[in-house]
Amino acid sequence: MMSIADAVRREAAIHTEGPAKRRATVCEQAAVRISIRNLTTFPFVQKAVTVGRLQLHDRYFDLDGGELLGRDSHSWRFSRLAPPGPA
Repeated sequence: MMSIADAVRREAAIHTEGPAKRRATVCEQAAVRISIRNLTTFPFVQKAVTVGRLQLHDRYFDLDGGELLGRDSHSWRFSRLAPPGPA
């Protein structure tokens, strides 16, 4: 069985250029996507989603920017859900 970390490393390997902070963000967001995908492999989660008792949402909190991001299910990109908090 593949670990989440292995999947993140593989996905992030294509982002080898740019600042370290950007590469770290790519890894963190990949971990969120892969974790959600992993959750859907559990039969009880699949069933709860199918019957409407559970909804899964990809969320990422950017600590530096103070922003909550959500992943668009069509583009797979994270975008801001809430305005930045007070400074």
